[in-house]
Amino acid sequence: MRDRRAARACRRFRGVRWFAASGLLLVAVVGCRRAARPRTVLWTAVGTEPSWRVEVATHASTLKRPGVPDVVVPPVPPSPVVPRGADPRDSTAVVGRVWRSRPAASAPLLELVVTSGACRDGMSDVEYSSTATVRWGDVAYRGCALSGPLSAGREGAP
Repeated sequence: MRDRRAARACRRFRGVRWFAASGLLLVAVVGCRRAARPRTVLWTAVGTEPSWRVEVATHASTLKRPGVPDVVVPPVPPSPVVPRGADPRDSTAVVGRVWRSRPAASAPLLELVVTSGACRDGMSDVEYSSTATVRWGDVAYRGCALSGPLSAGREGAP
């Protein structure tokens, strides 16, 4: 009963919860809890010289570079990368994925292209499953990528 009352009050009064204690009705002003959306990292791309990292997640994609603010763009589904003349609907012809998004209408485009093929990080000599190219405005970065987040043993870039 108390949980239903608290949920109803949270909806009705935006942050006011009701509690009953010893026959008295107490009111507490608190923030209503919203169910947190899972923040799953789907792809991670890293590079060195200069050091950078892009994380493609369910909630957003983020370009991280030391000494500059992060670039956060809304999530977008990837488009297939296929060789010239190949049919993009043919799954056997797909050699990679590309994500393109802008943080705002007037901002530069952030593009991440991930293609299949072994790649080695030049600093740590770690081997990754894919190569990556990132473009942010007029600047291009090259590096490596893997499906999912970086594991503890692969923390080389920012």
